[in-house]
Amino acid sequence: MAAEHDTDLLVRDARILSLDPAYDGLVSSVRVVGERITAVTDAELPAGSQTLEIPAAGATLVPLLDATVLSEHPERDESPVPTPGSQASFVVVAGGVTRSAALHQLVVTPERLVLAVVDGRIVARDGEPIIDSLAHADAAGARDPRWGTWVDRTDYLHQHLHSSGRYEETRAGRPNAYMGAFWLYRDRIVYLDDSGFWAFGRFVDEELHHAGFVMEPA
Repeated sequence: MAAEHDTDLLVRDARILSLDPAYDGLVSSVRVVGERITAVTDAELPAGSQTLEIPAAGATLVPLLDATVLSEHPERDESPVPTPGSQASFVVVAGGVTRSAALHQLVVTPERLVLAVVDGRIVARDGEPIIDSLAHADAAGARDPRWGTWVDRTDYLHQHLHSSGRYEETRAGRPNAYMGAFWLYRDRIVYLDDSGFWAFGRFVDEELHHAGFVMEPA
């Protein structure tokens, strides 16, 4: 993996899921340099290029969207679609993904996860994390304010984020309804549940948005 903010990546021949009709459904290649998408094009790379190429024919490139963020904090998404200049935060999923799933509850089994990119950093590839969650949590530091319990507005979901890089959820009073590993990247959180799926969320101010839930610190 390239160093932070030093990514040079081309996802080739993916079908793009986008909120912009000019890009939605387009089969093309997406270039990432540093933290941002620099091109959505089928242009060939120059000979000798050091760009990492990910073949993605038959897969869907899905921006990391949250319907609750879009509805409550639209100003926080400079460009919630994969367009040139937008922040490179997306997943590449084998097969198709519906817009509803992308917006409301994107879960991806490891065998379908081709690639996960957050702010231009490759965080998972071929269904596997790039870095162990405990090592990642150690790097984040014990004083990270995101450790602890987050509770949704209806009190249905309590999500417990531990500094060990592990989480568990209490749902409707039932403990350990879901549990697994997680990774923190700026304002993003990436989950790998023990039951066998990847999921994603986003921190906005004092809120954690995930799968249609809006949580606040307990």
